[in-house]
Amino acid sequence: MELKELLGPIADGPVAIHTHNTPDPDALASAFGIQWMLKKNGRESHIYYGGEISHPQNKTMVNYLGIGAQRIEEFNEDNYEFNIIVDATESNSTIEKPDVVIDHHKSKSKAKKHIIESVGAVSTIIYEMINELGLKFEDEYDLNVATALYIGVKTDTHDLLSDNTIDRDYEASIGLLPFVDKKKLQSIIEYPLPAYFYELEYELQKEGNNKIEGSCWVGSVGVIARAKRDALPILAEKMLRREGIETSVVMAVVGDVLDASVRSTNASLNVDQFCKKVFTKEYSGGKLGSGGTKSPLGVCSLEFDGKALPDEIRNQMWNGIKEGLFYKILHIASGN
Repeated sequence: MELKELLGPIADGPVAIHTHNTPDPDALASAFGIQWMLKKNGRESHIYYGGEISHPQNKTMVNYLGIGAQRIEEFNEDNYEFNIIVDATESNSTIEKPDVVIDHHKSKSKAKKHIIESVGAVSTIIYEMINELGLKFEDEYDLNVATALYIGVKTDTHDLLSDNTIDRDYEASIGLLPFVDKKKLQSIIEYPLPAYFYELEYELQKEGNNKIEGSCWVGSVGVIARAKRDALPILAEKMLRREGIETSVVMAVVGDVLDASVRSTNASLNVDQFCKKVFTKEYSGGKLGSGGTKSPLGVCSLEFDGKALPDEIRNQMWNGIKEGLFYKILHIASGN
């Protein structure tokens, strides 16, 4: 479906492009690609997201490729007559009533027009739309878009090796590769790890902070600052590479929220169901191979009146919560 067909007969006002909270490379690339197509057709647009772009790879990608994404707090719906959601739907994005939804997860949308297809990455769909419009990658800005879309396909399909990868993803990757800025790609793929990553990795190795049962590994880094939470998926991915491990879970308390990242190569494990069963249905979820939660601790919060509880009490509470979660995770992962 061409972009013009999606937009339909509307006026020439600006378009808002929305994605999910803490957008990943596929979300950023897809939004960037839509914005580029709109620009080529003389349309102004802006990209909005919720949460934070704090993962070091995502930060590097935004900086090197010039992706001008804005926080949702800056969005004023009165300034836009058309809203597009990419790599998400109304249920996990920044707007409740979009005009168009473009996604690749098993999800439903009430949007008037939507493209929800079983491909490895939304970036694949955006690349196909670019081809339908006959647009070419020529100048530096164009190559930045091609590089972003290539990274989007690469990361969401785990280098084209994930089970949800199809021929269309391979074709998109091959079609984009000649236009990729190789130097920028290398800088983004080999993004610098912050010093605190190694501090948290050391914390994971301490006695009592990790457990293994069968092919499942679970660990905790305790209470951390919000600025450090994006070390969790990196650590989960690293622990998944340990010999014999098929599922890894890394947890932390961030403010008054339990934050966890789940990674799995176990084809029989439904990560989305696993996350909802271990944590909370409302604040948890996943897709093939990855998932997580941001579940409010509620009455078990380690804060009181905006301040941390005394260390002794906080440690006792967290140890109890941690052990309970370790038990649930290992129990469910083993199929019991």
